[in-house]
Amino acid sequence: MTDLSALFDPFPVLTTERLILRQMTMADVPAIQVLISDPRVMRYMGKDPTDDIQASVEKVERNQRNFKALTEIRWALTLKADSDSLFLGDVSLHHINTYDSHAELGYALGHDHWGKGLMNEAIQAVLGFGFGPLGMHRIEANIDIENARSKAVLERNGFQYDGSLRERFRVVNGYADEHYFSILQREWQARQSASG
Repeated sequence: MTDLSALFDPFPVLTTERLILRQMTMADVPAIQVLISDPRVMRYMGKDPTDDIQASVEKVERNQRNFKALTEIRWALTLKADSDSLFLGDVSLHHINTYDSHAELGYALGHDHWGKGLMNEAIQAVLGFGFGPLGMHRIEANIDIENARSKAVLERNGFQYDGSLRERFRVVNGYADEHYFSILQREWQARQSASG
């Protein structure tokens, strides 16, 4: 089993060609608020958009608690070229299970940044961390199957469809199925070798 305390101290900042993935802070609250109040971003999240700034504060506090508890690591996405390091969205590994070596991937990106390949770039970095230093065997993601953009991002990154759990989570008007995708460490390694 991986010793997460060594990996999480200090916070593991990741970089890509265009992005810096850093720790989320209270300074990000205004930008988080823009994200969670946007119906386009929240459409497939199972939650209504909200203008309540306290929801953004609680998101940062929850992420900080989960990070300290070694159960989640959530990166704020920022552009390298942006000297102010403004929050664009986030990507996370949560429900980290070091015994069975699996974690769940989550992500959200502000609408103004869709279609630029930024989330694909961020996910590649997070998979590298998850299958590298974190030592995961499997990384999974669950989505609303109607979210074609999210499905495409997962498939571009080598995730395969595993199946669904019927009416697994509460949404605004009842319950929705969860559709699971996953990628295994050996599959990720094969993709890295092929692109090498």
